[in-house]
Amino acid sequence: MASFDETLRAATDSRKPVAYGIVCRGVDRRRNVFYQKQSGHRTSNPTSEAVAGSHFFKIASATKLITAIALLQCVDRGLIDLDEPISRVVPELGKLPIISYKDNNPATNEFVFEKPTTPVTLRHLLTHTNGNPYDAGSPILMAWRKSRNEKSTSWSTSVSEAYQLPLIFNPGDGWTPGGGLEWGGVALSRLNGDISCEEYMIENIFKPIGSANRTTRGGLEPTTVPSGENVKSEMGGSGLVMSPDQYIAVLADIVSEDPRLLSEESVEALFRPQFWPGSNPLQALCSPEGRRSYEVWSGVQESDNVNHTLGGLFIPGRQAKFNGQPESMLMWHGAMNCSWFASRKSGVAAVIFCQVAPPIDAKFMELFNEFKKDFWTEWISHRFWNAVF
Repeated sequence: MASFDETLRAATDSRKPVAYGIVCRGVDRRRNVFYQKQSGHRTSNPTSEAVAGSHFFKIASATKLITAIALLQCVDRGLIDLDEPISRVVPELGKLPIISYKDNNPATNEFVFEKPTTPVTLRHLLTHTNGNPYDAGSPILMAWRKSRNEKSTSWSTSVSEAYQLPLIFNPGDGWTPGGGLEWGGVALSRLNGDISCEEYMIENIFKPIGSANRTTRGGLEPTTVPSGENVKSEMGGSGLVMSPDQYIAVLADIVSEDPRLLSEESVEALFRPQFWPGSNPLQALCSPEGRRSYEVWSGVQESDNVNHTLGGLFIPGRQAKFNGQPESMLMWHGAMNCSWFASRKSGVAAVIFCQVAPPIDAKFMELFNEFKKDFWTEWISHRFWNAVF
């Protein structure tokens, strides 16, 4: 059986690549980067320089964790409460009605609107329970768009234009990935005197912690993707461009015993399950539709082994498929096939970054699973020899 190092080299072979450049990093609770592997080139040109951990990647939805940390800093500073109506800061979110089909019958192609009984809060935005999905992933919102001769505007215009959409459920009564953290970026800016999210993150996150499409032939060709390209708005849920070394430094902080970015209370909240057993959000998360949005990259989960925190998807128990993967694992995935996972309980975190579209690319996901097997094998050894417990 080939080692992961050999698999990684083969995956970035310019003759038939899975990706033109891949970077993997792993860190322990002492901030020791004990796992460093990379292969391939900085661009799709095989004569370009070798890819490195300092190179920048569009990370798409992996942005969400960074924005969540920034917003929890605002909570720590008393600028906002997790459970107060977010409309104090983002009044647009106090005006969105709930949409449904007339007589609950899609065949009518007629819509009714009602006022939510619960105001949207920051907790809702962070846990994807605000009721504001990506319109392209919502049949009722796309039908509503079509009835108005409109197209999906996600990622192509300002946040207020793209995500000022009807809600599909009462805030707190369901779960769906969507524009919550995009609105979170708006809130972050307004809570801090309308500075840019970029400026805020540089000063409060990064300083303290000191694209390609698959072709029918199986190769790669240059392409463009909307993440990180929106000139009208900073997208708090999908817009960051950053390096693997920067990202692993953030993860190192939140799994450490002495976090610099957040209070101990907020770090604990970042890893604390938010959905009660039997609750509507948990049922939605565990539904077939909910599972389709995460099980390809998280692994198939038992219904009692998945939840959501203020920072991402949470896997409370172990996964037999990946020997050594500990319990209490927080994770998320970005559309450009950038993934991260972290366990504060075990003091370990990792990232794998590449630049390949489409999201959940099948060939990349095969490689991703091999990466996880290799990483957890090395983690067991590192933990034993360095007494990291």
